[in-house]
Amino acid sequence: MRGPVPMPEFLRKRDGQVVPFSPQRITHAVARAQAAVGDGDPGLPLEVAELVVMTLISRAESGLVSLQEEAPPTATLEEVQDLVEEALVGLGRTKIAKAYILYRDRRSRAREALMVFDGSPQSSSGAPEVRGSEGTQAWQANRIAAALVREVSLSVQVADEVARRVEKEILSLGMSRISSGLVRAFVDQELQTMGLFDATRASEPLGLARPDLRALLLAPREDRRATEERHAAPPASGERRVAGSIMSRWAVEDVLGEELAEAHHRGEVLALGLERPHLPLVRSVSAAGLGAGEVGFARSLGVLVTLLEGSAQGLVLEGFSHLLGPARRGVRQGADEARVSEALAALAAIGQATGRRLDLAQPGGRGPRPLLRLLSGLLSALASGQAVPRLFLNYDEISGALEEEPDLAEGIDTLLANGLLVPVWGGPSQRFAGPALARRAREKGPLTLGAGVALDLVRIARRAGPWNEEAFLTGMVIEVQRALEALKRLAAAQTEFGPALPGGRRIHGIVPVGLSDALRILGDGIVRPEQGARALGVLRDSARTQAEGLGLMVDVSTLLSGPASEVLARREAGRSRPSQAALFSKRPLPESEWVESYHRGLDLGDGMAAGDPHEHGRALAVMTSTLPSGALWPLVDPTVSYRAGLSCLTAWQAFVVERERRLQPHLLSPAKPLTKGTRPLFESTVQSHRP
Repeated sequence: MRGPVPMPEFLRKRDGQVVPFSPQRITHAVARAQAAVGDGDPGLPLEVAELVVMTLISRAESGLVSLQEEAPPTATLEEVQDLVEEALVGLGRTKIAKAYILYRDRRSRAREALMVFDGSPQSSSGAPEVRGSEGTQAWQANRIAAALVREVSLSVQVADEVARRVEKEILSLGMSRISSGLVRAFVDQELQTMGLFDATRASEPLGLARPDLRALLLAPREDRRATEERHAAPPASGERRVAGSIMSRWAVEDVLGEELAEAHHRGEVLALGLERPHLPLVRSVSAAGLGAGEVGFARSLGVLVTLLEGSAQGLVLEGFSHLLGPARRGVRQGADEARVSEALAALAAIGQATGRRLDLAQPGGRGPRPLLRLLSGLLSALASGQAVPRLFLNYDEISGALEEEPDLAEGIDTLLANGLLVPVWGGPSQRFAGPALARRAREKGPLTLGAGVALDLVRIARRAGPWNEEAFLTGMVIEVQRALEALKRLAAAQTEFGPALPGGRRIHGIVPVGLSDALRILGDGIVRPEQGARALGVLRDSARTQAEGLGLMVDVSTLLSGPASEVLARREAGRSRPSQAALFSKRPLPESEWVESYHRGLDLGDGMAAGDPHEHGRALAVMTSTLPSGALWPLVDPTVSYRAGLSCLTAWQAFVVERERRLQPHLLSPAKPLTKGTRPLFESTVQSHRP
């Protein structure tokens, strides 16, 4: 008859080595797990050790553990560790159990990394080897459980059950080697079988199908818009397309969440910059701290590359003239223009290299001379076909330069027509510094446009129908609520995963897309600028008011609507809708009325298309009268050839005059006319550089 079974005297380790059994090792391991989660119960380690010892003795007495009477009682390390997990779970200490499992998994990984195999590793149980990105490793079911606890936050009990089922399926295959991808497929299958669909989605790998990868790598290096506009963002390379596709999928599925992801795919709210969702869209910084002169400019290029790579879409550099330093005495004008042109080309080159856009604003310096140098450099680069940054300027800056050099009006009109010079407006308390960014008086720190969401105004207008402005405005306010929720999620992701940025305000942007197209729908074919002003005013007020409750600073900008105009137009065109063609066969199908792209930004078209730049400028002033700052982009559409003979500078001046009249109706004198004698300087154009 068998007598009482004593406590185990020895412990058999994984490599077969037998060492003395010590309950103190259990207490030390539990204490480490306690420390990892901040648990301070001093009696828990001893309690767990006693439960493990009692269980080992109980199992041996009941025959669950085979022990020979003449042999010293021996337990296995795997058995002891499993009992520690069970004891912690049974005592209700699931957090400590999770920490213990993760500790056990880390020890297992470290042990495998140090192992040297003589030939192929082979499990004693006949389990297959697992081939993964880190090499071939021996099969261990506890690694599955540890990964499920760590990655998808399953409870210890459920994770162990999933691992047990997966191990059973894999062992039944009788294979000597299996890939880690196939193991994950078995895990996903068991998670779905057990109804753990959220865990399945959380553990789903982010990747690309091979045909999609091939298509991205073979995609044209230059998109259509990049060939039409000198100021367009540089096209993405093959590897950037691949990385951007994976990051976009992660941002849509994990950052936005299911409901907002569906709205994004339908085109109701379109999150911008998802190719780099952890980075802010745009940053605006001053060139004053980057150095000056040729040496300072060369050193600043490395800093600018770092700043560009820290944003998703681009950088606005303020005070660019500071980098150039003053013009050197004795240097002829043509040589100085070439020097400025080369500096602009260098800025464009680092933008191309980083896959971002670099723009300039507020040239800086004293008097009009620094701006004249910059404009001459832009014209020189344009004449030679070099890629150069865009320049954002307000009317006061350009009028001072024209008073100094009246003959430069023709060149300014050329830059406006080519989209290299973008008119902006602001006020005494704030000046334009970038998309949705306005620099306050005496504000010198960097400004950041964090996240951006585009709204499809065309879809909202179609739902409202012609002559139903109230329904349109109501629908727009409703969409703002979802846009703000998306901005909140994207902002949180940037805070968690993005780089720590220095001080300065962070603003998020709402981008209205298809404004003039929506106004045509509301006006039954006629664009009414006053209606556009009300729409932009309601959009801005609603967004800013609702954003305060979410702890966000938000503003409206049309400057980022370019790519979104095409994306939203395609999604709207692909949306199923009722067709009247079944009742009226002679009427065209709705699909034939859809366009490949909405009008971008503030492009109205009507005034300039009718040959009246004055009316075009006045219409833009009326429509933007509810926005305190912004950019007239595009002032004209550079892809429409029949506008080439019209003066963009005239439209800009008409915009300024009408805006001043609306903001300060008591002023009787308009802005200074740009005249030389009795003939307007801006009537002449440089046809050779027209788009």
